[in-house]
Amino acid sequence: MHINHIYILQKCKNMARAKTQRILDYGCGSAEIIEAARDLDMEMYGVDAFYEGGNVRDVIIRKGLLGTIVRELEGDRIPFPDGYFDAVISNQVFEHVIDLKKVMKEIFRVTKRDGIVIAIFPSKEVWREGHCGIPFIHWFQENSKLRYWWIYILRTMGLGYNKEGKDKVQWVKDFLEYLDRFTHYLGYRYIKGVLEDVFDSYSHIEEDYISFRLAAINRNGLAKLVRTWYLKPIVRWLCRKLGGMVLSIRT
Repeated sequence: MHINHIYILQKCKNMARAKTQRILDYGCGSAEIIEAARDLDMEMYGVDAFYEGGNVRDVIIRKGLLGTIVRELEGDRIPFPDGYFDAVISNQVFEHVIDLKKVMKEIFRVTKRDGIVIAIFPSKEVWREGHCGIPFIHWFQENSKLRYWWIYILRTMGLGYNKEGKDKVQWVKDFLEYLDRFTHYLGYRYIKGVLEDVFDSYSHIEEDYISFRLAAINRNGLAKLVRTWYLKPIVRWLCRKLGGMVLSIRT
């Protein structure tokens, strides 16, 4: 299980101990977190668009989850009643959303008042594009010749992943098509404005995420250090630049 999934699962455990009863995984993919949570007797459901760039519908069908535990988004609409969930989690999903405000309003709708949303996702300001590992590639204009040569040269130098045995030209072509069709990176100011318009409050908790990762590799001293008041702002800034935002949002 990916470290992000383990972190979010731990947050769910903490919410369960605090009597959170029902959780939604927005953009649940293959339902890895849902299965782990349900093994721990947590009531978790999922929704996903099953879009072409990351379609795992067949996996969900084979697991017998589609239409019950996992439901398909109806456009931007989440097919659950108002105020149905105590909490919503989302891991690396909102950079694929076209209309972030509409999606956030839907999440607000299905979450109980005084509920919580835990979200991990990058803004446009992140340095490394997380789907291919090439820095700054999502900063270029679509169809830019400079963009093509930037990714090609860095791929030639050995950067990038998810290569799947492709030659350099095919890998570059396929990834740029994926980037243009399936990612919609938004600036931090815009994201901040959406959160302030839709929700009661939100806070950055990147230091909590980094502390968890350090503790997971037995760096407990560093794990405590990154939470200190004088390092917290630096840790938050670096996390947002190197990986993405980690947000705790109140409804």
